[in-house]
Amino acid sequence: MFQPYNLTPLDNFSPPGHFTVSLEFSLIDKNHAQVLQRMEDAIARVASIFPFLTGMLIPSTLRDGISNALQVRPSTAAELEKYPILVIKHHPEPTALNVDGKFNPALLPFPIIYPPHNPSPVLRVKANVIGDELLLVVSFDHRVIDGSGTFRLIAIFNAFCCDLDSQGPFPNAQMQEETRKHIEKVAFTATPKDLIWTTFPSQAGEEEISMDSSQVPVTFPHLLDAEKIKMLHEACNSALQSVPEKYRKDIPGLSLSPDLIVIALVSICSSRARLQAFPDKKELSAAMFMVENLRKPLDLHRGYIGNTIVGNQSSSDGSAPPPPEVLQNIHVPESLSSVGPEDIWRLCNVAQTLQENSGRLDKEYAEGMLATMARERDWASFRPGWGVDFLVSNIKSAKPYSKNFGPLGELKLFFVSNPMLEVAMDFGTGRDGAFVKRYPLEVGFDSYYSR
Repeated sequence: MFQPYNLTPLDNFSPPGHFTVSLEFSLIDKNHAQVLQRMEDAIARVASIFPFLTGMLIPSTLRDGISNALQVRPSTAAELEKYPILVIKHHPEPTALNVDGKFNPALLPFPIIYPPHNPSPVLRVKANVIGDELLLVVSFDHRVIDGSGTFRLIAIFNAFCCDLDSQGPFPNAQMQEETRKHIEKVAFTATPKDLIWTTFPSQAGEEEISMDSSQVPVTFPHLLDAEKIKMLHEACNSALQSVPEKYRKDIPGLSLSPDLIVIALVSICSSRARLQAFPDKKELSAAMFMVENLRKPLDLHRGYIGNTIVGNQSSSDGSAPPPPEVLQNIHVPESLSSVGPEDIWRLCNVAQTLQENSGRLDKEYAEGMLATMARERDWASFRPGWGVDFLVSNIKSAKPYSKNFGPLGELKLFFVSNPMLEVAMDFGTGRDGAFVKRYPLEVGFDSYYSR
């Protein structure tokens, strides 16, 4: 049991609804009963450390004068019966992970509706036994937990899978409360700063969209070869060193990370595809929305599992022709014969813009934006247009494949399902080092990417 608590303004920034992460394990040559028992015990240990995971999200009754604020309270007995923290399901027949490009609702812990009902389960798990495979599906309300928080929970689950008596150290519920209080203190004492995204306040009476609705966007995963990305990364950084100084932005060490190159590559492809599909919406085709994590600039505990994300609006417009004097100094290696100097310049230009914008989020600015959000009387008023711009969430640093889960063994497959955002991409790293990205099926996207 736990005491009801208020969510912070940062929690209210997140998209309203449940995200899903899935972990797949092989059961071949394993004792099924032993695996399932260890999994069940490990989940119970995690829930004992963070009892609010079993709770329900509701409109806050604890904030006077603020509308659309949220709080988490304990579940009633009836709610826990309807939404148990763990459900184990043995599927007698082969069960597909995706149906018509959408996550199979038969594998979910509960039917997902957008926008979610009140009260809304904070986090629930369904263990699907399908032949010789175990698929753990975790659905969590993004307004309570962000991606970094989810990976922290997976790491703690991993520790208990390996040793049920593990002592951690683990971040506990008290640390979570102290961090929330710190965020609140900053929010109401810092000097407000302008937000760096366009707000799209939620509208009353939003249409419900269930997971199996035809309106849910079709998504599919794609692998980007690690070696090819490495060559492209090296070519871009080499070009950045050779172009005239006036075309370089203020980049530390004149170096762009592989992550930025991947984001720039996919965003340019998306921009071109959207422009081709919707030629009358040119202003939207170049718009881009990057998810930024404020744990570091706000000096928050790394073990905090609540939301610390904000959005950083930018432009992914790769259509502008490069200056002629730039192309003279860009040399593309033979191994990238299908890529021209113009392509390298466009990637560099977009990646530089992304890095420059991200660099603005220092401690002072992060605290100022938090203060601006907290001073609103309506905490739905500062939400961005989730799904309006092309959105990228970088979860590559999580490295879920680097762990062994005790009796469950090595993780066979990990992926994220994000059904609410029609123009979003999450990307991480596959077992072999390849970049893994999951994006919606946009008209013409793949034809541009394949070039």
